[in-house]
Amino acid sequence: MDQAKLDQGMALLRQYAEQRMATFELPGVQLAITDHEHTLATLNLGYANVDARAPVNCETLFEFGSIGKSFTAVCLLQLATEGKVDLRAPFETQLPWWSVRSQFQPITAHDLLTHTAGIVSGTDFTPEQRYEVWSMRNTDTFAAPGTVFHYSNVGYKALGLLIEHVTGQAYGEVVRERILDPLGMTNTIPFIDQSMRHRLAVGYQDYFDDRPRVHGRGVQMAPWLNTDSGDGCICSTASDLAIYLRMLMNQGAYPGGRILTEEQFSTMATPQIAYDPESNKSYGYGIVVPTDGAPGHLGHGGGMVGYISEMIADVTAGYGVITFTNSMNNVSKISDYALDVLRAIQSGQLFPNIPSPPTDAFDNIPGRYIGRSGSIEIVRRGDSFALVLDGNEAELIPTPWQDELVDVRPGEDLFPFQFTKDQNGNVTQVIHGADEWVPEGNSLPDPPDPALQRLAGHYRSNNPWQPNFRLIVRGSRLYRAFPDGTQQLLAPRGDGWTGDSNEEGPEMFWVDVLVGGVVARVHDQLGSSWERSFEL
Repeated sequence: MDQAKLDQGMALLRQYAEQRMATFELPGVQLAITDHEHTLATLNLGYANVDARAPVNCETLFEFGSIGKSFTAVCLLQLATEGKVDLRAPFETQLPWWSVRSQFQPITAHDLLTHTAGIVSGTDFTPEQRYEVWSMRNTDTFAAPGTVFHYSNVGYKALGLLIEHVTGQAYGEVVRERILDPLGMTNTIPFIDQSMRHRLAVGYQDYFDDRPRVHGRGVQMAPWLNTDSGDGCICSTASDLAIYLRMLMNQGAYPGGRILTEEQFSTMATPQIAYDPESNKSYGYGIVVPTDGAPGHLGHGGGMVGYISEMIADVTAGYGVITFTNSMNNVSKISDYALDVLRAIQSGQLFPNIPSPPTDAFDNIPGRYIGRSGSIEIVRRGDSFALVLDGNEAELIPTPWQDELVDVRPGEDLFPFQFTKDQNGNVTQVIHGADEWVPEGNSLPDPPDPALQRLAGHYRSNNPWQPNFRLIVRGSRLYRAFPDGTQQLLAPRGDGWTGDSNEEGPEMFWVDVLVGGVVARVHDQLGSSWERSFEL
């Protein structure tokens, strides 16, 4: 590769990464670019520790979460070839103490590897994985194995425990012996505990954990978690993980031999089930691959409490990118732009422009809307917006994603203003938590169902993965509203509640404590619980 062109491309990539860091308040970013043979370039930006003003450097470790699922898949493919596991046999015959309630045919390791077992996602509600996996016996499957994609961390935890069961070794020891040591990944640690904490970038999360992100509020240190489970417990540098990505790009081969045989890699990279048809994405064994089976993008993303990661390769072009950040904000746009830059260098074309934020998300939003709580008006003030209510005006701030607006006044910033549009781009509904408005001339929204109102409230837990949510009622509909502004429509199932869409899987929760006619606690199948908070 032309070094001068690469330097120019890296300068553009740095500019874009720094732009994203400023917009989303990312403390630090680490990035490595590789081809089939070696690492081409690295970027280390921002801080590994904000308070100490310690910069990210090439030796800084980041937790990379679910990218580790591919490590679990690699180990199981090796063990299957050795005859120590049978990926197509009933899983309960492989890990005898494991159980799940099901009306369908037995679940296999293959089903767990491809997220098609029809089981719950898991909530990481315990500091030790075994109890969560054991608790699966209290859950029900919702679809026949192999028929529906439903991402399951607890399923990969079970796979990690299977590896321990058949090898008699800790999961991290198996990963080190079978993958890290052969590849020479000396800056990768296959578990996360206090002993290596000093080498890690400090993980951060939004300053407020219960409301939409607004630029300028900053971040806080994320809770610390120890973990050694097969769904993601590995930390590394971007350069070290690039060694692993090169092995995948070379279909299991590395300079010292093979981690996977050609047949094993083919099994891993075969698209098993489509989960995003619009973008031609399917899931293989622990990696995302093109649905049509043709060479294309290969990789996986990952998230931990305080960290987000992306591993992606354009197999056709022959380039791969590793991107880490020590915050809870997605870095896929940085990885995508890096690949665009590399493809431009390879083809001799002009460099792609640095992506700009969307400019049309708020088109047609200004107007007057009516609702049962009164009328509102949204007006445009140049590049900004304002909310007019009862003759008073409040500024509305766009979220960093430029798709929602937030009234930052205390008590009003718990939910974003969200806009439903028709196919012509005209606003048909404005939502702010439990409040909803429609354009003037339309019928008023339905009043809230009194029977559901007792469920409404703010619920908290001590689980840093799912610290809180709010139950809100609009008309006869109950929603679970998460801090990032997403809302899940709920439907009754038996004596509990679940997602309204079949694609949302078997996740359920129940109301099980009433105090003075008010719901005080809800819980799910595995054992997570959330108690009513005094906060709004």
